[in-house]
Amino acid sequence: MTGDANNIPSSWCTVRIGELCGLRNGRAFKPAEWSAKGLPIVRIQNLNNPDAPFNHFAGEIESRFLIRQGDLLFAWSGTPGTSFGAHIWRGGDAALNQHIFRVDFDRRAVDKAYFRFAINDRLNELIEKAHGGVGLRHVTKGKFEDTTIRLPPLQEQRRIVAKLEELFSELDSGIESLMAARRQLRAYREAVLTQAFQDVKDLRALPELLAEPMSNGYSGKPVQRPTRWRVLSLSATTSGVFLPEHFKYLDEPGLEGRDIWCEPGDVLVQRGNTKEYVGVPAIYTGAPREFVFPDLMIRLRAHRELTSPAYLWYALSTPRIRNELRRRAKGSAGSMPKINQKILSELEIPYCKPARQRGVVEELDTLMSHTKVLESEISAQFRKADALREAVLGRAFSGRLARQNPNDEPASVLLDRIRAGREGKATKRERTAKHGKKAA
Repeated sequence: MTGDANNIPSSWCTVRIGELCGLRNGRAFKPAEWSAKGLPIVRIQNLNNPDAPFNHFAGEIESRFLIRQGDLLFAWSGTPGTSFGAHIWRGGDAALNQHIFRVDFDRRAVDKAYFRFAINDRLNELIEKAHGGVGLRHVTKGKFEDTTIRLPPLQEQRRIVAKLEELFSELDSGIESLMAARRQLRAYREAVLTQAFQDVKDLRALPELLAEPMSNGYSGKPVQRPTRWRVLSLSATTSGVFLPEHFKYLDEPGLEGRDIWCEPGDVLVQRGNTKEYVGVPAIYTGAPREFVFPDLMIRLRAHRELTSPAYLWYALSTPRIRNELRRRAKGSAGSMPKINQKILSELEIPYCKPARQRGVVEELDTLMSHTKVLESEISAQFRKADALREAVLGRAFSGRLARQNPNDEPASVLLDRIRAGREGKATKRERTAKHGKKAA
């Protein structure tokens, strides 16, 4: 049974997130306040990675910065695709760090797990509204509150959650197997790269192998309409392979005459990204002067008489150099770790004569071609899993996943009760504040 123009059942309603909850932002803990003991400080990485270490706080803390097991949290800052999202806190008492909202709501009226699913169903919309540039972005409190979700009757919320958890349990098991296969493939690649350079004993400073000084790019201010000038997005090289479909348009005078354009064979190194991807190199394989490279990339041009772009790319991809760049990347709490030209210039690159380099590249090309086929197959399976998840969620939030019961209290009545409760609390706070002023 469908009802309104949103194509949802008549017992459902569409509601702003801000009508269902209050939001409490975390505290900006300074590094000087961290300690070895005390309450764990929950940062975004502690929500996204169960193995991420905790900082602790041993001082007095206001109740508005406390979280308890079962609290609903929303990470509103970070890198799209890795940071944003709603989570149910599974730990004990803890202190909430900045860039995370504690979502307070009447749990007798809205099912916590359903609320998390519903918020995350709007995640792409929220990220599109986020403020910021290529790297760190923020969802404002107002934008989050104004985002709408679909609200079914309470009992149907619980039926939807039960069905989603059943289906996603099977799907997550398959995804874990794919992730294990990808980890094994990554370990194989690293072993192959390490072995290929193991007998190359001579080391050269990176600038000695370049035809010109390394250079940071230019991001500019992107425009929405198509133009003749295109700047690469960070995602164009995050995989270690150049992907030309990831770009934005620019419309500024004087770009043609600036030294910010990519040429075939340029090695583009990610100057800033997450800890996992900072320093990733990729060879530009597009047309001459087709793309500007952005500020968060550093351009390297190989001295062709000394080395080839492919050899340089493979050398920069070895575990030794990748780990060194991760270790030396710097960033304040909550920001994107970055490297700079000085750090790159101090790298020692394994070096041999060009004839031997060609042998190294040919051997690696052969071995890596097999891994590319396997990686492509794994990626295809991930895409199928994502499509299946989206299809299931689409059914869930259109009322087609769980059965409807005509005896359920309609969501509109539920929403009226939530509004009345929140208005009552607001009135009580106003009276308390007035009483306090009179007493003073």
